[in-house]
Parts: sequence; structure tokens; C-alpha cells
Amino acid sequence: MRKILVALIIILSLSSTSLAASEDIYVRQDVFDAKMEVLFTRLDAKIDAWGAETDKKIARLDAKIDS
Repeated sequence: MRKILVALIIILSLSSTSLAASEDIYVRQDVFDAKMEVLFTRLDAKIDAWGAETDKKIARLDAKIDS
């Protein structure tokens, strides 16, 4: 029983390492920079929209408190 268990552990450990191997993928620097710039632009727009929405909610709460 012990030999079967040890053999099973060895087989599972060897198969898991072969599945974990991945190929490296390289991207040109100009493509990476362009994608990052688009990402940052979109994030900045979302942050600005969230800030504007928050400002509107604060203004409504201030109006409710004042009335």
C-alpha cells in the first residue's frame, strides 16, 4: 500500500510541474506603451466620472441637511 501511495505522489508531482510550464510571450515596447496609455486614459476617465458622481451625491446630501 505504501509503495502505491508513494508512486501516486511521484506521478502527481511530476505531472503538475509539466502543466505549470508556460511559454514566455514578449511584446514590443511601443505596443506595450500604447496599451498602457490607453489603460491609464480609461482609468482616469472612470475616476473623474466617479468623482463627479460623488460630488453630486454630496451636494444632494448637503441640500437635505440644510432644508
